[in-house]
Amino acid sequence: MKKQTHYECLGVPETATAEDVKQAFRTQAKVHHPDHNPGDTTSAERFCEVKEAYEVLSDPQRRAAYDRRPREPNLEDMLREWARTHAASPTPVTHARETASRVVPPVSPPTVPNFAASPPVQLRSASTSNVGDAIAMGVAAMAFGAVLAAAFGGASGQARGPDGRFK
Repeated sequence: MKKQTHYECLGVPETATAEDVKQAFRTQAKVHHPDHNPGDTTSAERFCEVKEAYEVLSDPQRRAAYDRRPREPNLEDMLREWARTHAASPTPVTHARETASRVVPPVSPPTVPNFAASPPVQLRSASTSNVGDAIAMGVAAMAFGAVLAAAFGGASGQARGPDGRFK
């Protein structure tokens, strides 16, 4: 089931004035008010929809925000738009291929990069800075290993208990 817009719920056009919205709300509220229809849940639900529609459409800021919302595609509106655009077309459409060739320009095939023409990647040779970096990393790894051994009872023989203190 399609969800009604607030305008459809109240039965007013989108160009309705605030007074028209108020009058439509009062008419719908009298018909669907729960006090006039005790025990009728559909009428109570309809009253809540009418009330929500009126709350949105009676406030100018909320109504402007509601009017700016993206609308769901409606088949009737789509058909009306299609008829309007095709009625204005200078030549009648007889076949889908004719339409496609007229509307959509031909697309060129995508270009593929030529990797064979690109220069090869130059690799750095092992220089003294790279050797120095390797030595520094080795020293750092040994220091980190010593820290882990001390923390978790490695070579030093000290072990921690379940509470984290040394035994």
